[in-house]
Amino acid sequence: MENPKSQQSKALLIEGARSYPEALAALSEFRRTIHTAWRDGLESRLGEVSAAMGLDLEPAQIADYANPDSLRSAEIDGEFAALGLQIKEAAWTLYFYLVWWKGFSANVSIWFKDPAMASAVFTVIKKVQGSYPAGLENKEVFISRSLAPEEAGGIEVVVCEMIQEWCRLWLRVGGLRQFQRRAART
Repeated sequence: MENPKSQQSKALLIEGARSYPEALAALSEFRRTIHTAWRDGLESRLGEVSAAMGLDLEPAQIADYANPDSLRSAEIDGEFAALGLQIKEAAWTLYFYLVWWKGFSANVSIWFKDPAMASAVFTVIKKVQGSYPAGLENKEVFISRSLAPEEAGGIEVVVCEMIQEWCRLWLRVGGLRQFQRRAART
């Protein structure tokens, strides 16, 4: 009798032989569509994000983000993936993305190199959180909105809501520079 794992591998190989090129094309188009939705939403509101966070952000800073970033990635486990945009600086990175981990959600976040900065920002953000819960994980302060897969069809609306909420939070806490100044004094 053949073991179940061997049967699963055979079934995967047979299906892959039938549909691999189409599956790659579908994944590529899906990624492009998600990146475009976030890019259009962020670029149209980049001035608002900049003002709310007290930063001088430029469209040229925006880069596509995917984790895992390729099929070769050792991190592919079938349980985690993220797809969206990032703005990377030396001390922090802003992320705007969909994430598949413990469900499916839209997130906007800022990751800090300095864990103390992440903790300080989270403490303040948590006090003023609004429509979407705030969290802190691995030096990343985020807001998250759980989504049903069907909501991906209206991703443009989700993107706008998330960016607006991010701006509202940062306006209420006084922007990122006030945290940077405070950290420089200590």
